[in-house]
Amino acid sequence: MKGALEKVLELQSDDFMIGIKVNGEDKYIDFIEWCAERLDLIELSTGNFEKRDRLFYNFKEKYSSGFLLRHRELMSHRARIVPTGGFASKADAREFMEREGIPMVGFGRLYCLPEP
Repeated sequence: MKGALEKVLELQSDDFMIGIKVNGEDKYIDFIEWCAERLDLIELSTGNFEKRDRLFYNFKEKYSSGFLLRHRELMSHRARIVPTGGFASKADAREFMEREGIPMVGFGRLYCLPEP
């Protein structure tokens, strides 16, 4: 993946933004850090639809883990970090944004599903 992104970055002009969507898990942190230094936007997917019985709890699990601390360090890099998924309502997203100082989030499937 890095090789493909490097080719795109070679062709990038200053007036064109480059972003990527990545699963926000610790096993991808090296790649996320690499992207944060080079890209304009990283959309971090935080929900997990495969574990449907725990779907409404994934947001809290992901962001109470050490990953949030690693994520917060990325905020000083070039890329804008956009956590996506795991928000069950606009109020959840707003509260997270205000508490963590993140200006933008994305909504995934959880937002579209009725609560169990």
